[in-house]
Order: sequence, then structure tokens, then C-alpha cells
Amino acid sequence: MVAVQSQVKSSQVPRIGFTAVLGKDVSNLGDYQVILFDTVYTNEGSDYNPRTGVFTCEIPGLYTIYVHTLAEPGKHLETEIIKNLQHMASTYAYDKDFYSSGSNMAVMPLQIGDSVLVRSYGNEHDHNGTVIDYKYTSFSGFLIAT
Repeated sequence: MVAVQSQVKSSQVPRIGFTAVLGKDVSNLGDYQVILFDTVYTNEGSDYNPRTGVFTCEIPGLYTIYVHTLAEPGKHLETEIIKNLQHMASTYAYDKDFYSSGSNMAVMPLQIGDSVLVRSYGNEHDHNGTVIDYKYTSFSGFLIAT
């Protein structure tokens, strides 16, 4: 029994994970502007920094990263998940008459010091819309395996 408990303990994944949302509306996003998810619900491992909007990996492994956004009616909102300045996934939200949402998830290997963030995607669309606050726009990530 002790051998089984020891094996289970050694195979457990460390508790690394975060979820953060916007604490207020964000207006007039510039091209490639990092979005600061400043209200933290969970930050196991303390690897997410709400002042910079950046998750910095301290335990190497395979991670799941997720972003969800909500745009006001008639406003385009495009974002991207960035790992070490490399594009990993995008979201897009637009509807002429209604609120619209976009979300995406990426599974990625991270090494110590790798950074992950969400930023507006620079392109032909005007980002002068508002990203809706509170629980409707969020950024999450968690360790799957070491």
C-alpha cells in the first residue's frame, strides 16, 4: 500500500492554474495591445500577473490556455493568444445588432520563463468598441502534465 501511495504522489501534477477577468470595461484597444485581466479569481502557483496581463511559466509542462471575449453590438473584436511573441490562437467577435462573443483554446508546451498573454489583433478592423467587463471576458490557463 505504501508503494502505491508513493507512486501516486510522485505522478501528481502540481497545482498550477489561473482565471482572471476584466474588472472594468476596456475601450479603444490599440493594435497588438495586451489586455490586462485585472480581477483574479484563481491563481494557483501565482504565475499570472494581473498588473501586466502575462502568465509566466515556473513549472515546465503541457498547458491549456483559454480566452473568451464579448463585444458590444456593431463592434469588431479580434484577440490572439501569444506565447513568447508567437501567435498561438485567435478569437473573433462581431454582430451588427447583438452582443457577440469569441473564444479559443490552445494546448501548448511551456518551459520555465515562457510567457503567455492575450492581446488585440492588429488588422483592418477598428477596435474602438468596448470589451465587456466582469465575468464575460476571461483568460484562463492550467497545467495538464509535467
